[in-house]
Parts: sequence; structure tokens; C-alpha cells
Amino acid sequence: MQFLIKLEDGAATGYPLLLSNVRQTDVTVGLINKDFLKPSDLIGTGYGVFTHTTPASNSDLTKQNSEVTATDQNSDGEWLQKFVLEDIVFDTPEAKQEVVAFMFTEEAASVRTERDALLADTDWSGNSDVTMASAMTTYRQALRDVPAQAGFPNTITWPTAP
Repeated sequence: MQFLIKLEDGAATGYPLLLSNVRQTDVTVGLINKDFLKPSDLIGTGYGVFTHTTPASNSDLTKQNSEVTATDQNSDGEWLQKFVLEDIVFDTPEAKQEVVAFMFTEEAASVRTERDALLADTDWSGNSDVTMASAMTTYRQALRDVPAQAGFPNTITWPTAP
């Protein structure tokens, strides 16, 4: 499935359209006898090839990726889908606070899971037949103290393993 985008003065405008739909409504594009079009095939038609892209990763539940008109092209001349992060409008301040609290809880749980895995990787050093080095004791205590860091859970300074 291929998409085209309307061009005006060399810039993409509007929303992507299915090639099959454009062929049904535009005689110029309908006359191109290829199943898959390249940007060079569309010169002079008023259309360009449109390529879907992946939105940027977003872990902030108070923002959403919104698609905006394509402004960039790849090296093949295809117009690239573009996204911007926008604030979500909440019905009430309380609704936003619920989302923020949920995000904090989820992020804190994720960091604690990572911390617990690092502690588990060093559990062998506490076996009864092994004397734990002071550097290991310090490291393990620093891992336990991660939730007490000032930026927790968003900014973590992970201790270095001995």
C-alpha cells in the first residue's frame, strides 16, 4: 500500500492519500502504469510519495504525538510523516494529577525492578562461604538507597559495581 501527498509550490500539504484513490480521481497519476511509484515518477503531477514513520518514544502520559504536515524528505525524495509532542488537555486538574501520580508510580516500579535485578546479580557475594568485600557492601547499600535519591524516579545516578 503506497501513499501520496498533495504538493503546492513544492511543499507537502494536507493528509496522505492512498495511491489507488489518487489514481481514481486524478487522470495524470492514473495514466502512470506502475504498481509502485517513485518520487521521480510523479514530477509534474502535483503529488509526492509519502512515507510513514514511527513517532518519537513518549513515556509522558500528559503528552501525545500529533501528526503535522510533512516538511522533511529523505534522500530518495519521499515526504516523511512528522510528529510533535503536544500537551493533552485534561477535563480537570485532578484528572491530570491522577495521570502524573500513575506515571510516577509506574516509573518508580520500573526503576526498583532494575535496582532489584542489580542486587540479585550480587547476591552470591553474601553466601555463607564468601566474605563480602567492603566495596561490594558499599555498592549494595548504594543500590538500596536509589529510591532516596533527589531525582527519583526520573533522574537516577546508578552506583558503579566493584
